[in-house]
Amino acid sequence: MRLSLSGRATFYQNPSLDGHLFTAMAGFDPAEPLHLSLSGGLRDETSTLVSSGSQQYFWYQADLDLQVARMWFWSLSGVQEEGPGGVVRQLFSSLSWRF
Repeated sequence: MRLSLSGRATFYQNPSLDGHLFTAMAGFDPAEPLHLSLSGGLRDETSTLVSSGSQQYFWYQADLDLQVARMWFWSLSGVQEEGPGGVVRQLFSSLSWRF
């Protein structure tokens, strides 16, 4: 079983806001044609133009990739993002031929 881990931290600044972004991902192959991964993160932004405080966004994602034939792959992803505007959920799938 192959395991992959990654993380990222980014700090950014421009004339209208200051922010930072943190992400983490863990993935593994439980069986030869199947790959699963989980990821999530936090983005925190503070406006330098308005004194409304900071806005935080959290997201979580799960991905499944399955090799269904020699060059055909099926992918399924689900994402949830939570922020000041509420909760957004997306579920999407694709079938691709890689050559």
